[in-house]
Amino acid sequence: MGIDLTSFGQLLDLSMSFQPKGRTLMLGRQNFFFCRIPTRGWLRSWRKSTDPFQEAVDKRRLPLRAADLVQPDGYAEKVFIALGFGQIESMDVSNFEAATMIWDLNQPVPSEWHGQFDFIFDGGTIEHIFNAPTAFENVHSMLRVGGRFVAATPLNGWPGHGIYQFGPELVWSYWHRAKQCKVHACRALSRDSAAKLEIPDPALSGKRTEWTDRPDDFPTGAVYLWYDVEKTSNSIGPSVAQQSDYVTKWATSDASRQLNEGRT
Repeated sequence: MGIDLTSFGQLLDLSMSFQPKGRTLMLGRQNFFFCRIPTRGWLRSWRKSTDPFQEAVDKRRLPLRAADLVQPDGYAEKVFIALGFGQIESMDVSNFEAATMIWDLNQPVPSEWHGQFDFIFDGGTIEHIFNAPTAFENVHSMLRVGGRFVAATPLNGWPGHGIYQFGPELVWSYWHRAKQCKVHACRALSRDSAAKLEIPDPALSGKRTEWTDRPDDFPTGAVYLWYDVEKTSNSIGPSVAQQSDYVTKWATSDASRQLNEGRT
């Protein structure tokens, strides 16, 4: 995966409110698909525009030409720099794409990398990593307090893409409750159109977010899970997440039992 029109638009919006001051890291050296847009299916929804990337920039009134984002090797460093995310570094398991940091995220990162990054972006890497919990713990460790982790990861319609497709439960049960991070965004985004859906915390309703509940609202086809979380001063180390609706049910059951015990 990499930066396409869908994730580019989200990064544009993020850049209007978040400008990291320190180091920035992308997991995997992400491509920028500007040069390949005529062959991409999602362009059908933007066919009225001869340059959908420039149209996205113009809507936000930024002094930026989309053509300036393209670099000869096809990677995305210029995108992040142009949007104000800083001089970006990249991490990969091998140097076959010339990443600046070589590490297998299946393994805990060195302690000297802890708290070193203000912004970490995953444009489609962790779903390829078998030890996903270790990879997420690594991301949390490498963020400084106040730093943001943003991910565009397969949510639906990518059956052969990676080892996993992650759901919004990951955002709310792991990042929000287990790690005590602040969730700035959790949404489903269509790769093939402008369709999107904000996904609230299931613990608030005690009910899982299901496609079948609101079939007309959820994007169809290939769908990204886009989320943005901030490491807070209360964020904790290694932890285990429990699914939201179960936690709510357990809490309700415990309260009911205690009430009944108090009556006897």
